[in-house]
Amino acid sequence: MTEQAFSPEERAAVYRAIAERRDMRHFIGGTVAPELLARVLEAAHQA
Repeated sequence: MTEQAFSPEERAAVYRAIAERRDMRHFIGGTVAPELLARVLEAAHQA
């Protein structure tokens, strides 16, 4: 059996975020920090 990289609580949080945010209709405006953008893009690349 392989060890899971994320705990059940962490996986549940991701699933909950996906289920609750299916689309974006309102944006807060402003800029995104380059470090945050890099993290999001890296996560998308890994998906």
